[in-house]
Amino acid sequence: MTSRISDTNLTSILLDKLNDTNTKYSELELKVSSGKKYLSCSENPSATANATTISNSSDKNSRWLNNVDDATTYETATDSALQEIVEAMQDTSALCVKMNGGINDTSDYQSMAEEFDSILENLVDLGNSKYNGVELFAGVSTGSNPFTVTRDVDGNITDVSFLNGGTTSQRSVSISESSDISYGTLGDSLFEFSHLENTGTEETPVWVNVDVNIFDTLISIRDSLNGGTLPADIYTDRISAGVDNVVAKEVSCGSSQKRLESISSSLTSTGNVLTNNLSSVTELDSAEAITELSKLQVSLTASYKIIAAMNSMSIVNYI
Repeated sequence: MTSRISDTNLTSILLDKLNDTNTKYSELELKVSSGKKYLSCSENPSATANATTISNSSDKNSRWLNNVDDATTYETATDSALQEIVEAMQDTSALCVKMNGGINDTSDYQSMAEEFDSILENLVDLGNSKYNGVELFAGVSTGSNPFTVTRDVDGNITDVSFLNGGTTSQRSVSISESSDISYGTLGDSLFEFSHLENTGTEETPVWVNVDVNIFDTLISIRDSLNGGTLPADIYTDRISAGVDNVVAKEVSCGSSQKRLESISSSLTSTGNVLTNNLSSVTELDSAEAITELSKLQVSLTASYKIIAAMNSMSIVNYI
């Protein structure tokens, strides 16, 4: 005896199949519209967890990249200020050569003293250079000029102090979970350095490292000229050493910029990889989805036709 499926059961099976296909079609339409591979976390918990991990890593990488880009911009501004300081120091060195070439009368002393005083004022201003309102040479200490001056009754600078005798440190930013990078140039290292000098005589030299302050040196040169006296040769040597010092700081700043640019490039590459990985986990393959939609549409159309045909059949067709 042959077993036969009743019309009612067959129709029920076809309707279930139709509803299932229709549900898949509707869900896929929503996915195509949103561009997302999954409409809810429950569809694929493992993929959702993976996407969360990748997204968190991407967010951290973006923060590190922003840190590095901010530091690079800061160093670029610092380099610009350093170039001006180098030029000012080179002008000072040239003025020392002119001074040592001979001064004829009192008016020459006075005129040259004014030139040194002008350079002194300019260097203080450059030492207080800012970028976006932030002091470039103050390190982590911000909110006020790193260099402050003391003046006499005539308005002449008699002393220049860095952070009023306080201390500071270089700026730093995070570039990974466990690494920071320092950047920036501290103002005291620009104008204060150790210089090897002979504190004895030519016959009996005594070479020692002397702490040199360029501001103090300029003040001494200016005051000596105002007094009608040619400054000692040691001051010219200190100015020359000061030029070498600021040039070295500029070179160091340039190296810092290159290092930051290299880190930025690496973080950018990492960010691109993370973005692609996240896309592969969460974003829908539109071409593949549209092809699947077409297949489901064909299946739906066929199912509707079959059910319609069955509903129009008479019992004679089954005798």
